[in-house]
Amino acid sequence: MTGAITRGLTLRDFDGMAIGQIVDYCKTYNELNKSPEEKETKIASQKDFDRF
Repeated sequence: MTGAITRGLTLRDFDGMAIGQIVDYCKTYNELNKSPEEKETKIASQKDFDRF
């Protein structure tokens, strides 16, 4: 609940939304508000797995 509220939802919004909708809202919010560094994804190589 706290995470959804910090992302802009209000307590009133919870009345009309199912838990799945709230989770989807939070995931979408996070995707849209990523910093440029977070948007760059690297595909792990075998060397990365070996170091892990």
